[in-house]
Amino acid sequence: PIVTSGFKSYYYSNKTIVNVVPSEKDNVIKIYPNPTHEFFKVEGVKSDYSGFVFIYDMQGKLVQKSDLSYNSIVNISSLSPGVYVYKVSANKSVHMGKLIVE
Repeated sequence: PIVTSGFKSYYYSNKTIVNVVPSEKDNVIKIYPNPTHEFFKVEGVKSDYSGFVFIYDMQGKLVQKSDLSYNSIVNISSLSPGVYVYKVSANKSVHMGKLIVE
């Protein structure tokens, strides 16, 4: 119903939300464990997509590139302990973050 009071109009609704459907942006890539030692798991890559994970040192040099598929495990045992930047390209999007290798 619309209520008119002077020069202002107000609209009131008594509709109830019964379900929320996640949008495409809600499909987040997760990397764990982080900090890690020898490997990490990439979760959230859709089963009908593949992708890549790129690992860069803090100077921006690419130190590792790995193929990704559904719930991949990435071996990083060749990396020295330190802080790295990862870039996951999958699901038609790119996700970046910090990776700590102990």
